[in-house]
Amino acid sequence: MPSPTPAIDLINRSFRLAKILASGETPTAEEANDALAMLNDILENWSVEPLALWGKANDVVTTVGGQATYTIGPTGNFNVSRPMAITGAYVTFSGVDFPLEIVGQLQYNEVSLKTQQQPIPEQLLYVNDFPLGRITLWPVPTQAMPLTLTADRLLTQIPNTATVINYPPGAAKALRELLAIELATEYGVPVDPQLRETAMKSKADYKRSNRQQYRSSTDPGLLNEAGYMNWRTGT
Repeated sequence: MPSPTPAIDLINRSFRLAKILASGETPTAEEANDALAMLNDILENWSVEPLALWGKANDVVTTVGGQATYTIGPTGNFNVSRPMAITGAYVTFSGVDFPLEIVGQLQYNEVSLKTQQQPIPEQLLYVNDFPLGRITLWPVPTQAMPLTLTADRLLTQIPNTATVINYPPGAAKALRELLAIELATEYGVPVDPQLRETAMKSKADYKRSNRQQYRSSTDPGLLNEAGYMNWRTGT
């Protein structure tokens, strides 16, 4: 089933794949809504699996001079989607972009003077609170400036069975098979071992397509005078 596809079509096929309904039969409205809730549970679970998230997105927000900490999420200081994690960030000052180091709570705790101010911040701490996340900049920027945040693009919840699902290639198949397993468990129907194996493979294939290439780096002090190192020999 290619994407885009109506959620009800995916649900109907999942019921039949689980052998709860026969070919040509359709679930009742109540059964379809229950299946939709299960489908949204699967999507929510995928949102905490980095490889299940496709691509990254940039959100541009604006800092406030003299303010270090901001809430992020709907109704927050930064009124954008609440990210699970922030993987990159930079501020723009006088038309020039300055990357920020993403630090953890323990690293931020080591900062002696957390109220220190300067025109351009150097570090960003993100705390994944709920319902709003918290961003802290250090040093505290002395003026307003654009702040660009890079985060994984989260999978959105499906509001109703008529919603058209438009996810990357491979996602619809994996969702259909995983939902069939959830439905079989819910209705007390034995899960076909072949279905379970196929569902795991489909999810793995989908996640593999979301894998991103990362550039490795080496401390210059470890390199030889030529500026490179043979990884096979270590020289």
